[in-house]
Amino acid sequence: MTKKKTQKLVIVTGLSGSGKSTAIRVLEDLGYYCVDNLPSVLIPKFLELCANSTEEFSLIGLGIDVREGDFLKMVPVELKKLKNIGIDITVIFLDAADESLIRRYSETRRKHPLDFTGSVRKGIAMERKLLSPVRAIADIIVDSTMLNVNQLRTELFKYLSKPRDKDTLTINLISFGYRFGIPSESDTVMDVRFLPNPYFHKNLKNFSGLDKKVQKFILSSKDTSNFLKRWFSFLEYILPQYRNEGKKYFTISVGCTGGKHRSVAIVEKLKEHLKKQGFRLTIKHRDVNKI
Repeated sequence: MTKKKTQKLVIVTGLSGSGKSTAIRVLEDLGYYCVDNLPSVLIPKFLELCANSTEEFSLIGLGIDVREGDFLKMVPVELKKLKNIGIDITVIFLDAADESLIRRYSETRRKHPLDFTGSVRKGIAMERKLLSPVRAIADIIVDSTMLNVNQLRTELFKYLSKPRDKDTLTINLISFGYRFGIPSESDTVMDVRFLPNPYFHKNLKNFSGLDKKVQKFILSSKDTSNFLKRWFSFLEYILPQYRNEGKKYFTISVGCTGGKHRSVAIVEKLKEHLKKQGFRLTIKHRDVNKI
């Protein structure tokens, strides 16, 4: 097939009720020509038609979900073929916790597409299994569990409105508290609960890891210094490997007990280090304001 060099394809996929419709609207707002639920085997022909059109269709967004049926298992295969001929593809997977999805279906009174037994929970479990091969090839995973529509739009704009360079890897840094769960979009997770904890010092307890006093307390520890030296060396090795493999986004999540002190301070330190390495960064302190 023929193609324009400027042709870019964004695939929006994920669990029903996780925000795919919102993602498609964001793409449309950014000038993408979007089609929802196009069978994956027709994607090459569709791109060819767009490339040969007299109109400008260089930015294309496609929605893919379980309505694909038997075509779903062909998605990774078809996308790999397109990448091999040079199509610039980004796959966005929208996810959310089961309880959040169940609540959304209850509030909207919609029927889950795989609810064949009257159990939304069973439908979600089946959908997760069917979509697992697609999730495995996703460039970006967005967890919408704690996001309202406006917050989800902001999160998606953060990823999609930036110019993308195939040789540039964007690192997403997230601090979190284990008591609130591990971020589902994580590519790698570092547990820093072994570091000195400001929570047990009354003059530091009420401050966060964004405060200089808290950062000094954590970072001045010999254990912290030794840890960072080894961890940063490891990241300096693996991140270029992901970039060379063609990955556009990589999410590093750092967790402590509550997500207020140690994980926040370490993410801030990591931010400084990675900036010097020339990576594009996004920062999210997910649980810093939770009790």
